[in-house]
Amino acid sequence: MATSSTTAATAATAATAATANIDELTREEAAKLLHVSCAHLNMLVATGQLTDVRKTADGDWRISMSEILEYKATSRERRAKGWDSMVKACERLGLFDSELVGVPVRAKR
Repeated sequence: MATSSTTAATAATAATAATANIDELTREEAAKLLHVSCAHLNMLVATGQLTDVRKTADGDWRISMSEILEYKATSRERRAKGWDSMVKACERLGLFDSELVGVPVRAKR
């Protein structure tokens, strides 16, 4: 009977873990979702940019899916603002004016 109770306990633990893992990612899964290396993800955690991280009993990391998605959206916005400011600076300095000579300008639709 000890075997069946152990099997039942293992099944219950697995079911609980499966439910908990819906909102949590491993370090590798989080890095893949963010398109960064695990080393960069470690840096994000170490610098406090990702805070909703817990360690399992085995020492593995579990990172909140919602925090990863929030960080990804914030990062995308930051990149877009940076890109816009670079384009405006280039336009202000006229850096690419000579390259545009002779290029037909399409009418905006």
